[in-house]
Amino acid sequence: GDVAAVLNLSHKKTGEVFDTNDENILSIMLVDISFNMENALLHAKLAEYIKDIEERNIRLEQEIAVRKHTEISLKKSEARFRELADLLPQTVFETDRNGSLLFTNRAAFELFGYTQKDFEDGLDVIHMFIPEDRDRAFENTQRILNGENVGGVEYTALKKDGNTFPIIVYASPVTQENNTVGLRGIAVDITEQKRAEE
Repeated sequence: GDVAAVLNLSHKKTGEVFDTNDENILSIMLVDISFNMENALLHAKLAEYIKDIEERNIRLEQEIAVRKHTEISLKKSEARFRELADLLPQTVFETDRNGSLLFTNRAAFELFGYTQKDFEDGLDVIHMFIPEDRDRAFENTQRILNGENVGGVEYTALKKDGNTFPIIVYASPVTQENNTVGLRGIAVDITEQKRAEE
């Protein structure tokens, strides 16, 4: 219903009045002109739409390139972290808030006697302590998750085969976007230290 154009007709050069035939010819011309104008506007809108899509595609391709670069950097960083963690003689671990192990280094498998399959099947860190220490370990875990620094805490660890040994655990909360999502820490076997003390 919007006015797209105005066609102004004044008079014929001959001075004659516009008749019905002129009106019919003019109506046909107006339909053709209107169609061409609408077509031109649609082409302009289409060109603008295509340009917008092309610009969005360029931005998307740039975002994808940045994301791929970030993913590659993250994988390299994770590989470095794992290699460094595997060099340490102490157990390095990471858990979620519920105590499920998300990461552990090679030393943990050797010390506790678990396999990679055990890890993949799901290991709960609380079961790596003797039953008498589990409540205390759980309480300390909750304190750490709440931001409290509990320092190194001594426990008696439980191997897969049922043998036990003394350890000291140092842990701190893992935060993502200001939310505590788990724990990260190290467990030190102090068997030799205990023997020396005795």
